[in-house]
Amino acid sequence: MKQFAIQWMQRQVTYKDVWALRDVSLAVERGEVLGVVGANGAGKSTLLKVVARVLRPTSGRVSVRSSAAPLLELGAGFDFELTGRENIYLNGAILGQPRRDMERRVGQIADFAELNGFLDASLRTYSTGMVARLGFAVATDVAADILIIDEVLAVGDEAFQRRCLERLEEFCQAGVTILVVTHNAAMIQQLCDRAVWLDKGAVRAVGPVDDVLERYQSSQARWRRSELLKDGGAMSAMEYSQIADRLAERAPCNMLVFGAGHDSDLWCDVNQGGTTYFIEDDPAWAALGGENVVMVTYDTKSADWETLLTDSSCRRLEMELPSEIERTKWDFIVVDAPKGYEPTLPGRMQSIYMASKLALENGDTDVFVHDCDRQIENAYANRFLRQENLVCEVESLRHYHIDAG
Repeated sequence: MKQFAIQWMQRQVTYKDVWALRDVSLAVERGEVLGVVGANGAGKSTLLKVVARVLRPTSGRVSVRSSAAPLLELGAGFDFELTGRENIYLNGAILGQPRRDMERRVGQIADFAELNGFLDASLRTYSTGMVARLGFAVATDVAADILIIDEVLAVGDEAFQRRCLERLEEFCQAGVTILVVTHNAAMIQQLCDRAVWLDKGAVRAVGPVDDVLERYQSSQARWRRSELLKDGGAMSAMEYSQIADRLAERAPCNMLVFGAGHDSDLWCDVNQGGTTYFIEDDPAWAALGGENVVMVTYDTKSADWETLLTDSSCRRLEMELPSEIERTKWDFIVVDAPKGYEPTLPGRMQSIYMASKLALENGDTDVFVHDCDRQIENAYANRFLRQENLVCEVESLRHYHIDAG
């Protein structure tokens, strides 16, 4: 604290604002069970804390029209110098329950928490599981119209977890509104009427449980694949994310990938709901791809790059593509090349040329050229895709946006 104060006075403290939640708008009906999913750091716990009035929103408002019982952290508010019985009264008071009511409930709370004779022992003598079970028992035994649960259903052994689920199902049948955060997809499907997917503090999807879970799990699968790409894969995670984020804005899309037939599953996962085709010249790689891999033959003989670069007719760069490829309106075109792979440069030139040709014919097309770090390729990309159409460069990836013309 002292060091921070000194740095603050010397104006050496720098910071940036981070929004845990941004532009979140949700309505939950009485008696509805809403599941909240998202990766770690997505804002799930913050959302529940705002609803539970533990945190105040920086802007906007939260309207809660009934009493709420939050299970944000089992054992929060417990005093470990007090006994289990005393902590039941303490937690009941925190939840707004009269002492008289809690005195009637002590026995059933202790039985549900399986304290086994430790009710009047200090909490210091409890195991971690006992503290968690007591916290769940207290929070779910009080009368509340809204139950707020944040990743607290993994307490105890399997038998106790079943009892927790049974109690929650009783709440559902009684018409209690429940907000639940968990990474357990099966639990979301079992308990919830609807689900919401949070990503970096924003709502990415809200609706039927199966639909939201499918979108969230597909996104997680893409992220896991992007992590794998860090280790010598075709693209770095940053390059991959640049394409994936742009695809998410325009999805579903018609996407054409030159190369990367071996990564066909990856690209199909990225382009959820869209059509993805691949142009590949290596039979070995094509055999690893799916049914949407189209085999072509690249020019592997030309070596006079100055002649190719200045060839105004581009006749030698024309590539014969199937009619279905020629007829399709492509929204996305990727010219890919794995790191460390030295493809024949004539084939690379043909790919860049055909990508630009299709993009100009289609219009409103995003073109990504990967591993375009060789001087000759840079010159060729700028010739056909045009420097003025360059949106950004991320490591070895160039993003162009081409209009018709």
